[in-house]
Amino acid sequence: MFVPIRHGSNVGGVVSIHSYTPGAYTGKDLKLLQSLADQCAGTLERIRAQESLAPGQGGLGGCQCRVGEFGSRTYCQTEGDGR
Repeated sequence: MFVPIRHGSNVGGVVSIHSYTPGAYTGKDLKLLQSLADQCAGTLERIRAQESLAPGQGGLGGCQCRVGEFGSRTYCQTEGDGR
């Protein structure tokens, strides 16, 4: 299941979750995932704004976050410099 990470009319990425169980997700799950992705968009926007105010202080280095499921656990895997 995929949903856009949207901030206003801009799309900044995608949140994806996966289950090997057929029919694991419902329309209600989709709405919840979209709400979480929308919250993430606001957070990412604040991080970008903060980084633009303090250049040279390090940053996310093009970090991407993948949220996944392994058994009953949910995880977030980062790429880039891992911060």
